Amino acid sequence: MSRLEQRRSELEDIGIQLFSLLENRKLLVSQIQELKDVSSSFDVNREKVLFSNQKSKLLKLSLQELLAYSLIIESHAYSFNGTYPKWSEQVHLASQNQTIESRINPVLLALYDKKRYDSLQLNEEFSSKLGNLDEFGSSYSD
Repeated sequence: MSRLEQRRSELEDIGIQLFSLLENRKLLVSQIQELKDVSSSFDVNREKVLFSNQKSKLLKLSLQELLAYSLIIESHAYSFNGTYPKWSEQVHLASQNQTIESRINPVLLALYDKKRYDSLQLNEEFSSKLGNLDEFGSSYSD
């Protein structure tokens, strides 16, 4: 097997592992949602903790990879009871646009790039729900 074939095989194995991890993650999200005694699956404070704990890894992602991660979280959380915000559909914005950052979970975006978060024009509902993410994002800015 050539070095190229070996690397491709390794990449394929990682892809298989990734799919398995995604299946496991979705199952865990479902189990957690069943244990929660709330009508909404979105908790801004929990997301702040989650993303803060993942900060060092998140900051190494490209904006496209961050979007992919945000979409995975959204898909898994929304699939349980349909109450998690569909950030990818820009439900949090006063007006829709075509930027990548407009489709990313804003709590995640605030940690990743505070300037990009600040450029979002949140609607009143999510401006209130998200509260003040200034301290959250500013403590991680470059």
